[in-house]
Amino acid sequence: MNTYKRHRFPPDIISYAVWLYFRFNLSHCDIEDLPFVDDQGRESLNFQITVAIALAGCYVLSFVGIGVLLMPVVGVGALVLVIIASIKANEGERYRYPWAIRLLA
Repeated sequence: MNTYKRHRFPPDIISYAVWLYFRFNLSHCDIEDLPFVDDQGRESLNFQITVAIALAGCYVLSFVGIGVLLMPVVGVGALVLVIIASIKANEGERYRYPWAIRLLA
């Protein structure tokens, strides 16, 4: 008897997703117990908000013409800094993004 008959996904996918959920259970309280992960997550979110603000400014400046030139610079700079931060976090070092607006403390 197929208990997953009315579901959209095949039974193998559902079983695997349930297994992953119980295998790697990271609830909210588990994340709060990991101060390094919490700190780096806030730092990354602050940087992504800063990049979004910078891209919005570039969009406004694109009507003048200079924003079109600045958008790729912001995008490549953000990509490079995210790669550097990922490498540092993987090594266990706390990384602070330059020019990030610290909205989340």
